[in-house]
Amino acid sequence: MKNSCILITVAVCSIVFLTTKILGISYSEEKQLSIYEFSTLDGIEVICPKVFMHAGSENNKVMALTENDLRILVELELRKAGVTLISETLLKKSIHEGNPPPNCGELEVFVEVSSIEVFKDDANTEPDVYAIKVSTEFLQFVKLVRNQEIVTMARTWPLRSWVVGRGLILTGKNKAEKGIKDAVARQIGEFLNDYLNSNPINPSKTNN
Repeated sequence: MKNSCILITVAVCSIVFLTTKILGISYSEEKQLSIYEFSTLDGIEVICPKVFMHAGSENNKVMALTENDLRILVELELRKAGVTLISETLLKKSIHEGNPPPNCGELEVFVEVSSIEVFKDDANTEPDVYAIKVSTEFLQFVKLVRNQEIVTMARTWPLRSWVVGRGLILTGKNKAEKGIKDAVARQIGEFLNDYLNSNPINPSKTNN
């Protein structure tokens, strides 16, 4: 009987630990809630995904990955989570017409690839190491407190700017593409976890 009780206690602790890890929001979102007592993601209904990838010409020789490839990856992750998307073209049109969606924001993913020179004895000058920086941030229309007539687009997630640059990767050329995709997917997953925590979506909801 004593052994049985011990096993049950361990099992319950394991379940609680796993549940916390799965459902836990990001550190940035925790700080946002603790300081301001609300999430800036609350009420967002439509998202415009954007991807910016910068790589020098020397890096493109060994990397077939493109901005469009990453954009597709990001959009698929958002759609699978039930998020309603709007294209950049439609968003710009609505802004130009003075009628932007009130509950809309931009999710921007930045990828920067730089080669690192490694001194070698042979004649091979092709870089073997790449420094890759991946950052994801959410922007939305905001009004200044001191002047409510001033409306601009500002980053509201993550809360701290230093959190944005967390995705720094050093990798070999053969693993560069996978490293980028994994980092992007991980950061999109972190955003979605925070977003869905504030905006639960009906599982039956689909995007056309």
